[in-house]
Amino acid sequence: MINGIAWRRGFFRVWMVLAVLWAGFALLVGWGSVANPYVPGRDVAIRTEGEVPELFEDYGQLHQAFEERVRAGTTRKTALQRYGFNLYTSTSLEPWKYHEYVQKAETAVADYIQAETASRRSQAIPQLAMGVVLPPLIVLVLGWAIGWAIAGFRRTA
Repeated sequence: MINGIAWRRGFFRVWMVLAVLWAGFALLVGWGSVANPYVPGRDVAIRTEGEVPELFEDYGQLHQAFEERVRAGTTRKTALQRYGFNLYTSTSLEPWKYHEYVQKAETAVADYIQAETASRRSQAIPQLAMGVVLPPLIVLVLGWAIGWAIAGFRRTA
């Protein structure tokens, strides 16, 4: 007959190997959301009276309104080179003022990307940690509980 302790030791070693493999797999799959989190695109508009860049969602109602103004010829749409976001400005802007607006918009977008990346990264780290630790822990507790229950059926005499 095989000793009960050998079974426990063997299953525990199998659990350890599987837990290490799981941790490696989960880290491999989930690391992208920590290292390079997805940041949704935004468009930028600068009003001539306030000169403060306003970021707004792509494909929202405001985006549609600006696209209609672009089609009407009253608004200029420019793709910001560093980020690929769009800048909407008045077509009547002086060239020097237009370039100043582009710089302001790129600064606002850079600040947005930095803040959003930090926020999404801080949310992804605990999720990744839970995904790495919880499944092996649940399997360990479940295996221990099954072993404990089976040990209750052994003869003691």
